[in-house]
Amino acid sequence: MKPTFINQKLNREMYILQPYYSAFCRKTIIKKFLRLLLLKSIVSKHMMSLFIQRNILP
Repeated sequence: MKPTFINQKLNREMYILQPYYSAFCRKTIIKKFLRLLLLKSIVSKHMMSLFIQRNILP
């Protein structure tokens, strides 16, 4: 058995299982993504406020 054959078989199985896998993982991915977005927005707001304070105040 060549490694390429094993990889092809694995890829085919992953392709078959992909809808179920994505449906199973979609919630966690969305939660992580939303958490990351929230963190990014908080950090960007904080940085913007710091930037504005630095620019306004001498």
